[in-house]
Amino acid sequence: MLRLTPEAMVTYSAFATRMLAERRNGTHSPLMAQWYAKAHGQGLRIAGILALLGKEDATEIGIEEVTAAIAWIDYFAAHTEAIIVGHGADDRTLYHAHRVVAWLKAQGEAWVSKNQIAQSLRCRDLPKMADWAPIFDVLEAKNYLRSSLAGCHRAGGGRPSPGYEVTVTLSDLVTRLEAHATISVRATTLRTYQFAWQAILRMIPPQTPLTAITTSTLLATIGKLQADGLSSESIRKHIAQIKKLCSYAVEEGLLIQDPSTSIKLPKVPKRMPRFLSPAERDRLLAVAEAKGRDYHLLVACGVYLGLRKAELNALSWASIDFEKKVAHVVNTDDFTTKSGKPRTIPVCEELLVILNRYRHVGGFVLAPRKRYRLKARYRWEFRDGFEEMVIAAKLDVRVISPHAMRHTFASILAQRGVSLFKIAAWMGHSTAQVTELYAHLTAYDDDIGRLNSPALAEKAVVQQPAVKPA
Repeated sequence: MLRLTPEAMVTYSAFATRMLAERRNGTHSPLMAQWYAKAHGQGLRIAGILALLGKEDATEIGIEEVTAAIAWIDYFAAHTEAIIVGHGADDRTLYHAHRVVAWLKAQGEAWVSKNQIAQSLRCRDLPKMADWAPIFDVLEAKNYLRSSLAGCHRAGGGRPSPGYEVTVTLSDLVTRLEAHATISVRATTLRTYQFAWQAILRMIPPQTPLTAITTSTLLATIGKLQADGLSSESIRKHIAQIKKLCSYAVEEGLLIQDPSTSIKLPKVPKRMPRFLSPAERDRLLAVAEAKGRDYHLLVACGVYLGLRKAELNALSWASIDFEKKVAHVVNTDDFTTKSGKPRTIPVCEELLVILNRYRHVGGFVLAPRKRYRLKARYRWEFRDGFEEMVIAAKLDVRVISPHAMRHTFASILAQRGVSLFKIAAWMGHSTAQVTELYAHLTAYDDDIGRLNSPALAEKAVVQQPAVKPA
């Protein structure tokens, strides 16, 4: 059991006496007085925690821990009173106002009547309807509600009852769309959306009311993204998410008009992706081997299996069949393929040699000790280490990304005459148009000779050199 040192006891006794005096202070409201009544006990608990954090087997609470705990309590007291005074309302009115806000967020309605709120939150400690004016004054002052007659007409006609437009903020909209997307899109897609939404919330204050977001606001946000040096493709993805948010707000009745309608997605010219030549591939493999097991397997599986970044993270030893020389890309509890379908990729001899070198009974192939985390986009984020390898292999780090390994797999196969149909199946492309990107790399095809005239074809047969007998 922890006990106070004599010096700490004197300091803490003075603090407890001060807190009790504050409790009896007539200028404090009842709730604030109750807060001060509990403060000296909470301060002692904080001091004890600080002592144990400093030393697990501590038996005493010293003057340093007590001083720090008192500072914490004083800060919280000042902060709480500042909130109450800043709102121009007593703490009970503020308390009820916060309850109303919580209820409004849970309902997700764009309009609500005073009577609906009162009935939904009816309990003993709520004031009578006649005394609700201060509560609604706080809500309107903080821009949570705005007096309105819109949407409050009765079904049978007659006079409309007074009501309020509920202010929905950008942060509220993102939260609602995120909840909707959680049950409608794949986890990996949701994480991509979340990164874009967080970037938008950094550009536009989260508490901005939706009604205050205009086309000019969105154009200014796009300008900030461009100023940050984002690529055209990244900017296009962010604009798509801005349009998705606005469209969802209109569908839910939170906005009357979509402010993003006039904003067009920028056209991004299709370019042949950068890939490694066989010599560059072998150079990167050598650097990866020197860097260690995980990076050697990372590059080997990347260039010989053509896996995406998330697929590399999900690859397990159980999904590799060494007898049949194939690797299976399958859906798991933590991972879903981009197309939602599993696929099988043949494993070449060079990759088999590398896999056998590090072969294990179970677990993940790459970074087996790392686990999937709730808000992390990838189980193992290897981008920094990959860039170090690219520089060491004397390659251009500006154009060679982890995804370039996937392009390398497809490009070398196309150059060596493998059909685009097989490449598409091995890479898991959802449409043929994606694989057509590599069409110009395909090797010479004898079928092109069918364009020749019959006379030229006969001449070509006559001029073929005779094959000498062995």
